[in-house]
Amino acid sequence: MRELTRGIERRIDELIEEAGGVRTLAEKTGLPQSSLSRYRANRARITKPNAEAVARIAEAAGVRLEWLLLGQPPKKPSTWSRLRKLSQDLLDDDDDED
Repeated sequence: MRELTRGIERRIDELIEEAGGVRTLAEKTGLPQSSLSRYRANRARITKPNAEAVARIAEAAGVRLEWLLLGQPPKKPSTWSRLRKLSQDLLDDDDDED
């Protein structure tokens, strides 16, 4: 049986490059640069990220968890999903002000 998360290190590499480097993605995710570096495909010993790290990376990079974990397209959430999240965030902000 093949590992479900096969290729996650290549997808993390892609997101690191898109972010402009390990340092930039580390700042966006709040994860240590050393951790992100250990998740990269070009490392001799690759460490798989835990659930918290995967969630942070996906959110910071604006990609779907299913894409990051499993490679299932689409990479980015649909416009409808982004609008729904934005409207929920706005509603949550209004609740905080009461």
